[in-house]
Amino acid sequence: MDTGLTTIPEAAIEKHRATAQSFITRIVVLEDPSRESGTALAGTNRRFVSTVSVGSVRRTREVELSKTVGAVHPDDQLLTIPQHTLLFRARRGTAIALAVSDVFAEGSDLESLQARNTRAPLEGDEASAFKKLLSASAYISAFSLASYLFQLIDSDREAPNDIPEPDFLFDTPQDAVKSILAGLDKAIAGASDDTDLMTRARAFARIAIDGLLARKGRFDGIGPFENAHI
Repeated sequence: MDTGLTTIPEAAIEKHRATAQSFITRIVVLEDPSRESGTALAGTNRRFVSTVSVGSVRRTREVELSKTVGAVHPDDQLLTIPQHTLLFRARRGTAIALAVSDVFAEGSDLESLQARNTRAPLEGDEASAFKKLLSASAYISAFSLASYLFQLIDSDREAPNDIPEPDFLFDTPQDAVKSILAGLDKAIAGASDDTDLMTRARAFARIAIDGLLARKGRFDGIGPFENAHI
């Protein structure tokens, strides 16, 4: 893969717009309930969550980001400019993130492995390579969405310290962006006004990026894509 920056055609992003719209409307995610016991770390914008697993049970959560954003002004059926901006950024960022994962698939063996896996389940080394590249593609999607939100959400207020990391899921690119959107939904829930909404959203994006960077070493399938884009 070339190490130069890649231009993604608008048509490649538009292809994912309907999916992105459905994601900000309603998704169902699997989350680890033990993560909710995290406590704030003094002097930081992070919360401590134990890395010791106490069980493998995950529970489903229904996420309706559009409704959560709209709840900031429950007496007004129309969205304010900040509310609309956040939802638009979330939808646009999701579509871009999925388009970026397509670029990664095309520039690696993932695209051909996906096609072969569709015809018949892969086995052995090919199955391992497919899983490794698919996880890397998921990581890239999550990083793309978090970075897009952080760069394009404006806020100059001090970030709150009660925002946890998202419960990252790296099975597929769609699972990865869903985990970011679910984390965003949780971060902005109960925002007091538009300023608080945008402050919490931007703080969440920064925390998500930090969490992703801390996990980057797990994804050796990223390869040259990392040097060009991450």
